[in-house]
Amino acid sequence: MIEVPSPVQEKPYKSARTNLTENTVFADGYSLPKLILLLQVAVMAWLADKTMIILIADDHANVRRGLRELLSDSFPGVVFSEASNGNDVIPQLLGSQPDVLLLDINMPGRNGFEVLKDTKVLYPELPVIMVSVQSESQYALRCLRAGAAEYVNKNSVSDELVPAIEKILGSVANLSPDPVGI
Repeated sequence: MIEVPSPVQEKPYKSARTNLTENTVFADGYSLPKLILLLQVAVMAWLADKTMIILIADDHANVRRGLRELLSDSFPGVVFSEASNGNDVIPQLLGSQPDVLLLDINMPGRNGFEVLKDTKVLYPELPVIMVSVQSESQYALRCLRAGAAEYVNKNSVSDELVPAIEKILGSVANLSPDPVGI
């Protein structure tokens, strides 16, 4: 549990709401922005223990929406983060810290293989499921060799994606089905 220390020195800000400013220094030397960052990290860690987070990276809004609907039915309480191009995936990874990355191969900006390479450097343990309309014979082996945990063709996503996620994450019984109860 993070305890917020009491202020020992502050430059008052004239407001009825608070006397804390960015320059407020607490007894242990923490500034207000640093305490806020620590609190954000603590909340994200707490939520990560309670909720499955899936990052969907695909340039088609309809595909992202369809994947959200499919996965919401199978994993109640799942939280989604999204990226609509290859350049946005890494910043989304840093912000959402997902349990699984669903990564389209063909996206504007950086393609899925380039993103997969960087993802595996930054988060080697993060399971990545590559998705594409291309046939398995064209891309599946290449994806797996590049570090993807699975390859799912978009034409069979309704049958293969949920089992792939369950296989990767192991038992889903440990995931909270009710984020409201958090």
